[in-house]
Amino acid sequence: MKAREVRNRCQGKVDLQVLHCIEALAEHQSVIREQLLQLATIVQGMQDLLMNNVIIAENMKSALDMMKSTDPEDGDDGPTH
Repeated sequence: MKAREVRNRCQGKVDLQVLHCIEALAEHQSVIREQLLQLATIVQGMQDLLMNNVIIAENMKSALDMMKSTDPEDGDDGPTH
């Protein structure tokens, strides 16, 4: 609820100093709510990026595994010294 809505509902029913305090709290709450929504959007974007990176890593591992399994010269476990 925004300060204007609080003012309209409480006008004449609540002491003026209390009304100003409630208005300020309502305005702060409204700002915090907006910031939380923005933060949630950012977190969702980060989650999407991470999931894309996981998918890319899985695809790269699958491609490497497939390349290793089809390489006729790769019969050993690596270079020997």
